[in-house]
Amino acid sequence: MTPLPPRPGWPPAPEEIEACGQLRDSFGIPAAVSGAERLRMP
Repeated sequence: MTPLPPRPGWPPAPEEIEACGQLRDSFGIPAAVSGAERLRMP
């Protein structure tokens, strides 16, 4: 799997994560998950 290209607004700012604990990216992955963790997901 190749790394995903950067998307506008990713990663979210820390204050955005704190303001919305359910913030998720377009793939439904929790925003708090690191880029490395995201790349290991199927």
